[in-house]
Amino acid sequence: MLKIKPVRRYRIARYPQGTYRPHTDLISDALYKGALVPAAMLLIMEAGCHSGTVGPPPLPVDLVTESEARAVFDQVFADNNITLDNDVSLWFKTAANDSIQLDVDGYNDSVKVGYEYMAGEDYRLYTPEVRAALDSAIHDAGPYINVVPPIEKGDNYETVLENIMQGFIDSLKTQGVI
Repeated sequence: MLKIKPVRRYRIARYPQGTYRPHTDLISDALYKGALVPAAMLLIMEAGCHSGTVGPPPLPVDLVTESEARAVFDQVFADNNITLDNDVSLWFKTAANDSIQLDVDGYNDSVKVGYEYMAGEDYRLYTPEVRAALDSAIHDAGPYINVVPPIEKGDNYETVLENIMQGFIDSLKTQGVI
């Protein structure tokens, strides 16, 4: 417990001698504490990323070519006893009063199954709306077109492409299309 004792002697307090001024924030302190420095750094980094002047140059991405993808996809379809015609044009109804002519890389007209590997100018034709309409057509009466985005070329790109197309074919088999 705390005991209270009377003070016998009280000396006059000694304070440090000298002149002192109150501390004022410098402009750099104010900028650092605020959001100006992080915002400026973000702008500098973003400008460097877009102009290519700051940081290392981006590495070129080596993508699978359309002919390499075709070879893999055609082999997967052949393994499943489906023969495809190359470079087929067909009309596809995207909405109630709208249709578009699609050029697909491989297509079988008897079962209405095909594929498109997106490369080069395919992005103009296969917009997100067209791809969404094709995806919804899989649940209807077709055509059943698998639109495959470009794949980076790696050690096992053939296996990746085979798995993509075999998964598509297997889903059509479970629906009774093939």
